Amino acid sequence: MRPFTLPLIQNGVVLEQFTIIIAMELGFEDARSDVHRMVPRFRNEMYKTLYSLVTFRRRGSSLPDIEIFKKRLLQVAHRVASKKLIKNLLIQQAFKRDIR
Repeated sequence: MRPFTLPLIQNGVVLEQFTIIIAMELGFEDARSDVHRMVPRFRNEMYKTLYSLVTFRRRGSSLPDIEIFKKRLLQVAHRVASKKLIKNLLIQQAFKRDIR
């Protein structure tokens, strides 16, 4: 999937951004076309989850552990598709950087 990029807001100001790149392991090869059609819904639901995890962090608080991202996003994938279509989820990269 294309990267997900979110603002990290402190005191109403965007100071950093968080980017996460994920890949989904399919349950079977023929699932590719079904999953491809669902990508807009996957992205929408995953963005909602990611925003709840990272956007409004208190000053000095760290981001959740990568395993938390993986667990929550896999739950989203199973809710959007199914455990049969999406076997697992891999976090390929996750990082934050200053906007300035």
